[in-house]
Amino acid sequence: MKKILPILLIFSTFVLFSQDADEDFFSDDMNFEDMDMDSMFGDANDDSFLEVVEDKSNEIAAPSSELLTTTGVEWGGSFNSSITTGVSYSDFPSADHIFNDDYYSESFSPDLSASLHFNARPTESTRFFGKFTTEIPFYKSANALIEDPANPGAEDKAMFYEVKIPEIKIYELFTDFNYNNKLFFRVGKQNAKWGVGYFFSPADFLSLETIDPENPTADREGPIAIKMSMPFGLNNLYTYITVPNSVFSDGEASISDLILAPMFQMLIGDTEISTGIYFQKDSAKRAMVSATYGTNFTFGKLSFFGEAVGLYGSDKTFITDEYLTKTYDDKLFFNGTAGFMWSKTILENNFSLVAQYFYNGEGYDNDSDVVKNVMGVYQGDISGIPYQYLSNVALLADSDLGYSDLMNRSQHYLGASFGISNLFDNEDLSLSAFTMMNLADISGFVKPSISYTFF
Repeated sequence: MKKILPILLIFSTFVLFSQDADEDFFSDDMNFEDMDMDSMFGDANDDSFLEVVEDKSNEIAAPSSELLTTTGVEWGGSFNSSITTGVSYSDFPSADHIFNDDYYSESFSPDLSASLHFNARPTESTRFFGKFTTEIPFYKSANALIEDPANPGAEDKAMFYEVKIPEIKIYELFTDFNYNNKLFFRVGKQNAKWGVGYFFSPADFLSLETIDPENPTADREGPIAIKMSMPFGLNNLYTYITVPNSVFSDGEASISDLILAPMFQMLIGDTEISTGIYFQKDSAKRAMVSATYGTNFTFGKLSFFGEAVGLYGSDKTFITDEYLTKTYDDKLFFNGTAGFMWSKTILENNFSLVAQYFYNGEGYDNDSDVVKNVMGVYQGDISGIPYQYLSNVALLADSDLGYSDLMNRSQHYLGASFGISNLFDNEDLSLSAFTMMNLADISGFVKPSISYTFF
């Protein structure tokens, strides 16, 4: 992993309108940075919380159906625009090499995205929700086979043309209903985030996307699934029934493709604990436990979180020292992560700190040169491959080894971010720093940034 030091990042975000109709009463996407416990529960010494209310107990309350139904479809959405620019160095150059192309590079990246969602509740027990997204460049390229008009049906005369197709992504599309207000169902494409990690979440078995460490709070695409939930007071029992996303691409589904993933959530004091298992015939069997704990004290708000995952087998393809591939179907693996979040207002400035350690049991026990060399092959560089193993490397192209198998090759990682908002008493100005490190070889990057919201 390169050592990179971007020194400037300018970012602006515009939100034109938003109507968050897709928020459950208890959201699965808790954002600890935005939680204000004082405003939620009030100050114990503040009498303004008490108020005298006129007694209307003898009046007939409005039917709950008026609150839980809508006469039409509610629409909402958001529009986001940003420009990111910066400079980076692959090493720490001397003064005379500060603009040397061997060390220095610059970047300019515009971003434009939008989402649109609808929400309908025709009855108390029924809800329909859909969310659609699109982002720059708003289209994708595909090859289309065009027949030669002068030779219809002649395959050897047909031509391939690149066409551009507008890309609108169906991010969520589901319906909610329940049985006797005791067993609740959600059927369709939906967010299904497990785990509580911020930069890393090994317990998130169901999401189709991994966490982007540079945008850890972004929503992650979920599968097409049936979700059943049964609440017990403040506790909940969930069960997901879904299939691998590849089944829909192949078009050949089987009952053996089904994924069963039950999870139980319970609240013990200020600690929330979740435990679940994941079963699918052709995948490694998995079990997880996660926990979160939050508290307020003199030095600010503090939250701890952690995940532990056990696997019987692995879905990864591994590389041996002889540059051959190997898989494990009956070996035990352990993945774990732990971290904390802290925030406090000091002299009108809002400070925040997040740090997380990740132990990757499916990584290599040392920073293997073999993996580095194979990654170089994917980039067209075979200089690191010993001569006697070149024939083995040539076979990798026909193996099940994918580039994703080479990611997170080490066992020990650290992610951290620090931020100050309302800088110089200006709510539009903020300063932050983000780092991601491979602790095996002490490599990684540090990205400081200054952000200003213009509108």
